[in-house]
This record gives sequence, structure tokens and C-alpha cells, in this order.
Amino acid sequence: MSTSDVRTWLPPFRPQASTTKLLRFCQGGPPAYGILRGERIRQIRGNIFDDYEETKGLHWVSRVKFLCPCEPPKIFAVGRNYKSHIGDRKPPENPEIFFKPISALQNPGDPIVIPRGASNVHFEGELVAVIGRRANGVSLSEAADAIFGVTCGNDVSERDWQIGPQRDLQ
Repeated sequence: MSTSDVRTWLPPFRPQASTTKLLRFCQGGPPAYGILRGERIRQIRGNIFDDYEETKGLHWVSRVKFLCPCEPPKIFAVGRNYKSHIGDRKPPENPEIFFKPISALQNPGDPIVIPRGASNVHFEGELVAVIGRRANGVSLSEAADAIFGVTCGNDVSERDWQIGPQRDLQ
């Protein structure tokens, strides 16, 4: 999908003057959220999507284990949105949306376990939009307002299971 194609269905990104870099981590205790400031993380408490406050907890980046950014109740993905995947076929009029299990989330730096029988494994860098509030049947501008933030993802797929004789497409 070309950049202009993406612009037709993605809401406009509105970067803020000052971007807060929230992250999830642990350091010898339960998972916590924090705000990245240089080489240190200021721990926070409360709901990161609504109302949180900074605590006195301060951690060095080099001493924490980073965790997946949040624990979402569900994951939606978009299929058939890469020109290299659809070849000469016409792109779908509406993006193909499918679920991914929560167990697909992986902490940064942890190993990716490849299932037995996998022989054609591909990986793709993905832009991940974190939705911060409910939105249904909204306009493009209202959809943009529901985006809490963005992060990156690594989508790992066994292509023969998607396009082979016993395929499931996703």
C-alpha cells in the first residue's frame, strides 16, 4: 500500500508539542508504568489512559526490564495492506481486520518461540496504534482523538500456514 493509500483510511497524526514517553517495566517487583526522561524512568501510579500521577520512584533505564507497553483487552490487526502481499491483485476497498490473541504480545528482548513444523517464518515491522478510549462509528477526526499513542511491533508469521494448502489466511 502506498503512502497515499494509507492516508485515505488513517486519521491524520497530530504530534503534540511535548511528547510523553510512557513505558511499562519491572525491576525486581511487580510491573509498573513510568515516564521516560533521558536515562531515567519516573514511576507513575493510576490509570495511564485517564489519570495518573508521578511518584517518587526513580529507576535507571539500564537496570530495568522493559515489558510490552500495556495489557490490552484485545488486539486488532489489519491484513492485506502491503503491496508485496497482494501482488497484482486489487487492494481491498476496506481493510481486512482480524484478531490476534493477547498471548501474541512479547516483551522487548525476550525470545520469539517458533512453533514446531514452522519452516517459512517471516517478520515485519509494524506501526501499532494504542487506542485509549471507546470509539464506535466515529468520524476520522474523532478516531484520531481516540488514539492514545503509537509504538512499534514485530509481526512474526508462518507464511505456509497462511497461504499453503491448509491455510487460514491470518
